[in-house]
This record gives sequence, C-alpha cells and structure tokens, in this order.
Amino acid sequence: AAAYRAVEATVVDPNGQPVVGAGVRCTEAVGDGRSEAANTDVNGLFTLTLPRSPMSCFVTPPGGDDGLAASRLSVDLSSEDLPNIELGRGEVISGVLTAGRGVEVGLALVEVRDGEGRLWGSTVSDPEGAFSLRVDWVDAR
Repeated sequence: AAAYRAVEATVVDPNGQPVVGAGVRCTEAVGDGRSEAANTDVNGLFTLTLPRSPMSCFVTPPGGDDGLAASRLSVDLSSEDLPNIELGRGEVISGVLTAGRGVEVGLALVEVRDGEGRLWGSTVSDPEGAFSLRVDWVDAR
C-alpha cells in the first residue's frame, strides 16, 4: 500500500447544497504533522494527497454572511475514506479586542481553541477591534 493517496470529498451546507470556496486543511494527528490544504470548487469538491494515517481536518466556510460555521473532524485514512463534510450553522462568537485601558486592537488574528489547543475557528478583527465568527462545536466523527 502506498504511504500517500489522493482523497476526494465534498463540502455541503445543511440543505445538501455544495459549498463553493470553502477552505479545507488536513494535518497528520501523529508523525511529523504534515499538512495539506485545498479549496472547494464549484461543485463543493476538493482533492488532497494525504498520508494513510489518522488526520485532523479543519473546514472553513467562504467569507460572507452565509450562516455556516467552521467545522473539524478526525478520520483514520489507513482504514476509511474522508467522508463528505456538512457544515453546520454553529454558534456565533463575537466581541471587541481591547488592550490596556480599553484601546481597540484592529486587524488582529482571533483564534478560538478548545482546552486541548485544537483550532475551532479563526478570523481577523476589523479596524475597530470587532470580530464575529461561527463555530460548530460538535465533532463530525
């Protein structure tokens, strides 16, 4: 068996419609942490060449107010294929980044991580420090 293989999957919304322009990044859960990324095409399809090992994949919806949430899943590519991925609606997390004395911090990276350090969502604050993103807290697998 080859150490790597081409893996295809489709990203869809809760209505089963393809999500165009979603970002997909899969990282080895063990080993050297190799990572591959792609964007979905007009049919919601993406292809990655991935190792046959446990992977952690993170899917980010395209920009815009489509109400879709970032999502993550874990899959063992040594024994199963990457499933089609349905993006949920998730929960909105929003706020304003401030530094000392309440000064807004604009154009800063905002990441939402769990207690184990896993990334669940990211965005950049606007020039006034405001940010908003949707996060789907449910593991897909």
